[in-house]
Amino acid sequence: MNYNYLLEMKDISKFFPGVKALDQVNFFLKEGEVIGLLGENGAGKTTLMNILNGVLPADKGYVKIKGEKVKIKNPTEAQKLGIAYIHQELNLIDELSVRENLFLGREVKKKFALIDKNEMNKLSEKALSNLNLNIDPEEKVENLPLAIKQMIEIARALMFEADIIVMDEPTSSLTSEEIEVLFNLIEKLKKENKSIIYISHRMEEIFEITDKVTVLRNGGYVGSKVTEETNHDELVKMMAGTEVEKRFFKEKYSLEEKLFEVKNLNGEKILKDISFDVKKGEILGVAGLMGSGRTELLETIFGIYSPDSGDLRLNNQEYKIKSPKHAINKGIAYIAEDREGKGLFLDFSLLKNIYLTYVH
Repeated sequence: MNYNYLLEMKDISKFFPGVKALDQVNFFLKEGEVIGLLGENGAGKTTLMNILNGVLPADKGYVKIKGEKVKIKNPTEAQKLGIAYIHQELNLIDELSVRENLFLGREVKKKFALIDKNEMNKLSEKALSNLNLNIDPEEKVENLPLAIKQMIEIARALMFEADIIVMDEPTSSLTSEEIEVLFNLIEKLKKENKSIIYISHRMEEIFEITDKVTVLRNGGYVGSKVTEETNHDELVKMMAGTEVEKRFFKEKYSLEEKLFEVKNLNGEKILKDISFDVKKGEILGVAGLMGSGRTELLETIFGIYSPDSGDLRLNNQEYKIKSPKHAINKGIAYIAEDREGKGLFLDFSLLKNIYLTYVH
């Protein structure tokens, strides 16, 4: 081995009309190393990784892998160079099966170029079992919850022999149990001398799994720190450029007047005698494992599903669940777990998406 770094990105710059997305950014990664890539929204993290993955070309600078300069023109070339990218936004095709998504573009074939479904199913089951997923490879992706889709995205990226694995907010849709599985897998990959670039806004994750941290701000390289030799406040200052005196501020409210009450709510085959109340000015957390009914509860309150039974009161008046339109008129808003699939019309403009609530 005649190189110090597995990956070198030197003086990387990227310009969009009116925007300098990256300005002479440096990034270095050693074999078997986990580096956290930090920065506020718009700092340039995803743009830098898109250049590494061949999605975007750099306007200036160069990339070296194993000591050799490379030009990565597209994601296929990135894969051939041993780079896997787990995107923050899912890149699965809902209409296809789990197996078809896992092997899309790199199907296993037998004689006469026929696709070997049996072999792909075996390999799929092995990849899914590494993430403790007991899923039929023939299951359509559209039938699966968001968290499972996120795990399939991770499994797909890890199925080919990658030396560099980019994880862009991989835990955004995962439960604590699924995050633990992922972190154990990261430790296993480190022992196999794989290198990981981990992007996250969750500082506790950065301190738990990374060896070093690189910080970007406003498209520029701020610096790198050994994780064990830094702390939360120092990293926040590097990201923000100033001291952040208050991490969280919550005003005190008089939590006496009930705003919303739910009694003995049943429905969607999973909700059984759910009861709670929310007072004015109160933040109520709804917790539970995947499949426990959290999403079904919220979607029932919002009128997506009709309850089988139960009593609800809003502002001390009876609240009959009729439809999302009715819920909106009553002052109830719902932010879906799956922003892309259920929260936005991606083909519509920003203006149209904002005004859809008002023209229902």
